[in-house]
Amino acid sequence: MASRKRKAPSTPTQARFDRSRFSSQEAWERYTNIVVPHKLLPERNVVVYYTEFDEFKQELERRHWDEELIDFLDDNIDVAIVNEFYANLYDPEDKSPKQVRVKGHLIKFDEDTLNTYLKTPVVVEEGETLSAYSRFALLRSDPQELAAKHCIPGRGFELNADGQPLKILRKSMTMLAQTWSVPSFSNLIPTSHTSDVTLDKAELIYSIIMKMDMNVGYLISHQISLIAQHDTSRLGFPALITTLCKARGVHSDSRSPPLQHQRHQLLLLPQLHYLLFRLQLFLLHPHIYHFQLLYLQVHQILFLHHRCYTPCSKASTGAVHYHAEPSGLGLAIHYEHGGV
Repeated sequence: MASRKRKAPSTPTQARFDRSRFSSQEAWERYTNIVVPHKLLPERNVVVYYTEFDEFKQELERRHWDEELIDFLDDNIDVAIVNEFYANLYDPEDKSPKQVRVKGHLIKFDEDTLNTYLKTPVVVEEGETLSAYSRFALLRSDPQELAAKHCIPGRGFELNADGQPLKILRKSMTMLAQTWSVPSFSNLIPTSHTSDVTLDKAELIYSIIMKMDMNVGYLISHQISLIAQHDTSRLGFPALITTLCKARGVHSDSRSPPLQHQRHQLLLLPQLHYLLFRLQLFLLHPHIYHFQLLYLQVHQILFLHHRCYTPCSKASTGAVHYHAEPSGLGLAIHYEHGGV
């Protein structure tokens, strides 16, 4: 009588492998060992109540970024969906098209799909095949030109041991550059390191300040692919990914509640040292700098640092009545200005 061969017992990993959720055994192992332990890096919603730089709000509207890119619904991040999206997307050679299956549903994240959803049109000048930012990124930028748009007077790039430009410290940046860095580092090229700006990120902020048109869909699609291929990256674009998946009929079976998506109401929060610098300029040139506006900005900083409540402040040129509410990133300042 022929002996029967015993089947090798399945490993715990193989036994738990759910083919309805994962495209391969490798995707499941990546999900459990790499993706799940990683933290999400949510996008930031932007609601500007008051800003010294009207051009910030105007540029948001000109680029159509105020419609979808910086205005995601609250409580719309599903951690389980985002984790499965990135686990199934992994491709060591990154040769797959910009699409992935999540719970059997095909999710596309190519540039055309993203630009359509985000309502970010691609503007290409006549006779060109690439947007202004794409052409700029192919060239070798001038660090001095970048620093001139990023930095307060007297500041510039920090240099490496070879004397080459390395980074710009956040405290060296102008208020406008700092303002643009926040949505850029969460909604365009996600990074948790925001204390300084490297050369490539400086190029992005420079292009925004200089009003260069860009292909937002391509930029985000490329960033999603990069995140999927790296083991150390935080998982960016969770609100966007959740929205795309749910639009294609993906339903989460997770019992965990949706991740709270905080609304950051004011991005324009200058550094205290920069305000002191401007105060020195005011003392030297009082006819140029607006004392009342500077006074209000100082109170914003003091409120953030001391968590105090200042119902009313009076400047020498009039009255500024306001109340300040702390938010996740800065302050929401509601104010009324009345002359003397």
